[in-house]
Amino acid sequence: LDKEIASITRLCQQVNHNTSLGRDFTIESLKSEGYDAIFLGLGAQASQKLGLDGENMDGVLSGTGFLKDFTLGKEIYIGRRVIVSGGGNTAIDSARTALRLGAEEVTIMYRRSRDQMPASPEEVEQAEQEGIRLEFLATPVKINSRDGHVSNLECIRMALGEPDASGRRRPEPITGSEFTMEADTLIAAVGQTLDRSSLVKNEQSILSQRSYININADTQETPYEGVFAGGDCTSGPATVVQAIAAGRRAAVSINQYLNHQPVIPPMKQFNCSKGEPDDIDTAEYENTARIPRTKMPTMGTEVRRKSFREIESGFTREMAAAEAERCLACGCQDVQ
Repeated sequence: LDKEIASITRLCQQVNHNTSLGRDFTIESLKSEGYDAIFLGLGAQASQKLGLDGENMDGVLSGTGFLKDFTLGKEIYIGRRVIVSGGGNTAIDSARTALRLGAEEVTIMYRRSRDQMPASPEEVEQAEQEGIRLEFLATPVKINSRDGHVSNLECIRMALGEPDASGRRRPEPITGSEFTMEADTLIAAVGQTLDRSSLVKNEQSILSQRSYININADTQETPYEGVFAGGDCTSGPATVVQAIAAGRRAAVSINQYLNHQPVIPPMKQFNCSKGEPDDIDTAEYENTARIPRTKMPTMGTEVRRKSFREIESGFTREMAAAEAERCLACGCQDVQ
């Protein structure tokens, strides 16, 4: 990572550390200093709240905050029983980290079903192997305390109803299904969002209805003249490669803008595809052998539970060759 950072900073005339948009400078102050183009890559670093009373008491942590504090070597009290609310990779990482920090009981509580979890299936499976309990179709509704610290959670069972805006069936509470779970720590890992405090009041008009930065998705331009943006602060939490692609599109657009050229997206490549694998007539590949993914060797679960060492040992030469021989693109795409 240091090498990657160095390759970028070598291109920069100046790098300012420990400075923050909204605290040390604003978009307008940068413009007044003579900057012609500005790119915002703020990420989505603010944790979403559960919206429950008592969320600010001792023993309630955010998933990203918990993982950050652990990585920075800060001392964290988690107690014997930890409940993680959420179903994404941050929830899985938080649960597995809590287990390795000495928690005796770790439960991931998710309000939807297992097949709707956004977390990587491999990580969910590894968490189960390590003894982490998965509680599906349930959610906390109240946090109770003892002497100002979390003592237990009042929860309710959920049932899947009609699809919501995301296309997934909406979880709805089941009347009379309330139950209580003891907990020393609640880790809320229910999502991340843009920290809007980085934008002063008159700059918040740049935000979309979803409270992310509004852009032209083809050019990364914002409604502000000369201001571009990309990554999670525009799309919501996504992947590194998507953020890198957004940065590349923005760089092309900024170069056009600074050279007083029309800011237009590059011509899209011609792409011929038969569609997704599920859309293709199975007769087209009925004579092709189905080869399952090569299973990655991992260390034993008892060792994993007590260590932060990398758990995957890697493929052997033969396993790597077998994996490379598998078909990786069933969409039959041709790019010219």
